[in-house]
Amino acid sequence: MDLVEMTWHVLNFCAPAVVVGALLAMTGVRKPRAQRLGLTAQIALNVLGGLAALAASAWWLARDGKTLGYAAMVVAIALMQWVGTRQWR
Repeated sequence: MDLVEMTWHVLNFCAPAVVVGALLAMTGVRKPRAQRLGLTAQIALNVLGGLAALAASAWWLARDGKTLGYAAMVVAIALMQWVGTRQWR
């Protein structure tokens, strides 16, 4: 695999977490008084949580692109959104 193919592979691996994390942060439920993070910080938190879940599932399942990995990504991003917007209060 050359450098161009590796770059495309990494970008395609990260794309679902970036898109889902950004869309959830931009359209998510927000409580004005409880929100402590800005939109950019919330997007970064969501994306990092999603990437961590995708990386863990790729390691655990020995390949990427499985439905279980994407389900774990969605759960991780939802958890990061819940934590970032302090919805437990």
